[in-house]
Amino acid sequence: MRRRWLFTDQHGHAHLRGTDGPRRLAATREEALLALDHFITHRLAAFGPYEDAMLAGDWTMAHSLLSPALNLGLLHPSEVAAAEGAYRRGDAQIVSAEGFVRQVLGWREYVWGICWWRARTTLTATRCTPPPHCRAGSPTSTRTRSRPPACPTCSPGCGTAPGYTTFPG
Repeated sequence: MRRRWLFTDQHGHAHLRGTDGPRRLAATREEALLALDHFITHRLAAFGPYEDAMLAGDWTMAHSLLSPALNLGLLHPSEVAAAEGAYRRGDAQIVSAEGFVRQVLGWREYVWGICWWRARTTLTATRCTPPPHCRAGSPTSTRTRSRPPACPTCSPGCGTAPGYTTFPG
């Protein structure tokens, strides 16, 4: 086994068993964009009325199946704005477009919160990373701090906050 691993490491290729695909979920950027387009074209209209419904004979129903692509950074949350375009063209009701955008943004906030919590608890605030670009310096009408709190493990005035996690994209 070790000999085989060394050969693979030295020659840059592996002999894997099985075949790749067809996949049910996007694993590349191109597949993620196709999945978004497929959802908007074929399932967005039913998303609002059947947002969280499940049906025994239809495992996808009105679900987008885009969470893995979003979590892996293959699809950016701002790209779900295509759902708004479908609404403006009359291809989807407001309940569907708004529900989809709201659910994606809510999921992103939830995942960000989990990552932030894990970073705070597992790293015990000993590592500094800058806040994600979506959190730093964005204009907002809400009352916010002008900059994040100083990091206790960095030099004074470093401008980063402990425990922040960044996402690709």
